[in-house]
Amino acid sequence: MRLAASLALLTALCVAPAAENTVLSAFGANDWVPEKWNKTDGTATNVPDGANKTPNGQKLEVRFSGKGFEYFVINPSSAITVPKDATSLSMWVKGSKPGYPVVVKFRDGKGQQKLADKDIEWPIFDATGDAWQQQHFSIPGSWEKPLTIYAIAVHNWDKQADAVAVTYYLDELAAR
Repeated sequence: MRLAASLALLTALCVAPAAENTVLSAFGANDWVPEKWNKTDGTATNVPDGANKTPNGQKLEVRFSGKGFEYFVINPSSAITVPKDATSLSMWVKGSKPGYPVVVKFRDGKGQQKLADKDIEWPIFDATGDAWQQQHFSIPGSWEKPLTIYAIAVHNWDKQADAVAVTYYLDELAAR
């Protein structure tokens, strides 16, 4: 009897559907807006050609002056809550220059932006080049859920003396 029950459970687990992606933002028109307190010039525009032939994407063009730490931030036009059962996130990114990370910013279930004096964020450092790359992030178990995504930023922390323009394309931010 136990063997039959074990086999039934094993069969159910083997044929259970894989976890599905929940698209949190497809970066459609007016889904994201520049923050009014940005510390450098930049634009955020909707583009018709996203990753994997999706109809939309977000183009960020940011100009750093080379005169210290600067950042450009976009905020979602409506709240983005990560499902409580999500264990990871993904986002398609195409970038232009190394050293200027794209950073997804979160608030935890208590509304806090820091945990033990560290920002609750997902920095993406390696999305450079002309090809779309799907970036992945495992949500730490220590982050209190539900998480809310309140911003995406680009900054020059490691290259504050460089006057440069960078361009990033973003598409399909998803939870799994």
